[in-house]
Amino acid sequence: MSWHVWRLKREDVVKLAHVRYLPGLEVRESDGLVWLRANEPSDELQAKLVHLPAIQSVTLADGQLVDRGKRVPQGYLPEDSWVRLTDWIQIRLPTGGFSGLLPESVPLRMQRQDRVQRTDIMLTSFFAWDLYATSAPQVRLDQLAFAVNATQQVVVRGTPLPPIQGVHFVTHGPIAVEAGWTWSPAIALEVLAQVMQLQSGQTSLLYSNGSWTVLNEVDFAKATRASVRATAEELNNAP
Repeated sequence: MSWHVWRLKREDVVKLAHVRYLPGLEVRESDGLVWLRANEPSDELQAKLVHLPAIQSVTLADGQLVDRGKRVPQGYLPEDSWVRLTDWIQIRLPTGGFSGLLPESVPLRMQRQDRVQRTDIMLTSFFAWDLYATSAPQVRLDQLAFAVNATQQVVVRGTPLPPIQGVHFVTHGPIAVEAGWTWSPAIALEVLAQVMQLQSGQTSLLYSNGSWTVLNEVDFAKATRASVRATAEELNNAP
């Protein structure tokens, strides 16, 4: 059996998202590399994969690998641990959690953008949020909701955001990107949400360093002085 093989660095696997539903693709991980293979792929399939940042090889009859443009074999194609790409990309790509979990790295490059956009989510400390919320008029709080994690970080959502120090985000559907940044490659928002495995009612905060966290709608509480005071008491009584 003849195989066409692509070897990618682990940080480049997000680029597989746009080919995840193509038939006949199998994948495995080994020594920091992700291997992708297809049995005698069609011209159409090869055209879709040609832009991958990968080393492309073909196998000889005995399973030896020959890299594209070379004549001398370079080892053998591994025989075990292959799974369908559609299965692997769903269970292997990392997710993060806001409830006390550290964010995982997203294998995306983040780049600056010059476009100015209105921010509607911010990440700040509970101390700063508490000071603001206990003195702000309720009419300002009525436009806001907040979520708190175990490390006393607060995500505030709404407009206008409070004039306190924090990291601001711009919402694009279920993904909120740190203000002044965008992701690269510019894959569709729907594809990025699938890679992050976002479910209905979830929002992902995508940071400028490529890390991200996920919040559930149930994590948010309506911003009132009473709800902020209750949260403060709960945090103070936490072990």
